[in-house]
Amino acid sequence: MELIFALVLGTATPGGGFPIYGDAFAAMVNAQEPKLRIEPRNTKGSTENVALLEANQVDLALVLGEIASAALAKPGTGLRIISQLASLTLSAPGPGVTVTMAFPCPAPPDA
Repeated sequence: MELIFALVLGTATPGGGFPIYGDAFAAMVNAQEPKLRIEPRNTKGSTENVALLEANQVDLALVLGEIASAALAKPGTGLRIISQLASLTLSAPGPGVTVTMAFPCPAPPDA
């Protein structure tokens, strides 16, 4: 089957929780959806991940909640607010959050 989307997921430095979570998330998505490929990439962590999202150098990134909130509050970053995302992944037990510049959730149809 032909690959349709390849997305880069920014994680953090090796040995921490984000790379472990990112690798597991990518493996699960890659096993379930043959037209989608998630490619985890080690980074320096949440702050760099926000900059990489803003520069379109990653498609998805794992970002600590407080850093994500600060980034989303800045006007003109191009980051979507969480309520507009098609999906949101929380990593437990810490306050991690997946932030992306892509895939806004369509408005629900009128009931």
